[in-house]
Amino acid sequence: MDHINRADIFICVETDEQAKQVIINLDKPYYIRVNNNVPSFSKMVNDCIKDCSNDIMIFCSKKVQPTMSDISRIIELVNQGYGYVGLYRFACFGIHKKLINTIGYFDEEFIWGGCEDDDFRIRMSYYNIGFYEDHSVNYTPGIGAGGGRNCDKAFTRWKNKYTICNKSKTITINLPEKCHYGKLTYTNDIEFKKYEDTVFVKNIQTIYSINNLYYYKIIDNR
Repeated sequence: MDHINRADIFICVETDEQAKQVIINLDKPYYIRVNNNVPSFSKMVNDCIKDCSNDIMIFCSKKVQPTMSDISRIIELVNQGYGYVGLYRFACFGIHKKLINTIGYFDEEFIWGGCEDDDFRIRMSYYNIGFYEDHSVNYTPGIGAGGGRNCDKAFTRWKNKYTICNKSKTITINLPEKCHYGKLTYTNDIEFKKYEDTVFVKNIQTIYSINNLYYYKIIDNR
């Protein structure tokens, strides 16, 4: 598994104690990022992205227990061209730096959390980038990093950013991305798969179901 060294693994948790179960099956190197005051999940991920030294970045929440085989599989699928690879959606996922340079960083205006995952999927769809999701990693359900906090600002951002019309099967992007972070440099380029190559677990309900996203045209009104 020499290629493991070509990815940075970030354990994104609120306490050191939460990290213990996440890393139980992992070999170093990995980086534990503890922050219970971060204003959004997106901000925590973006901070890790800025610090990443490798082409591929892998993020693990407190809810997962990945093995080194899981990590290896994420790296393999990212290198195959999937823009993002989630082995339990965004609780355990990996991306290549090229994706951030193409669609932008995570939207930090989804305060506390909620909607940022669907936002990221829609932006991949807009750029015709396929992604991969399954439920193969060991996962323990529970309250997320923003659990118990008021997520009204995240939902307001969602409603202002997108207009979804089920009748016309369109998603209109109304607001530009807000990010002051620079472009990332990477060593090995990849060729992204097309959006039609997306693989995901069916019948998973998110804020905006990705099952329906296939049938919607995305309109840029920014």
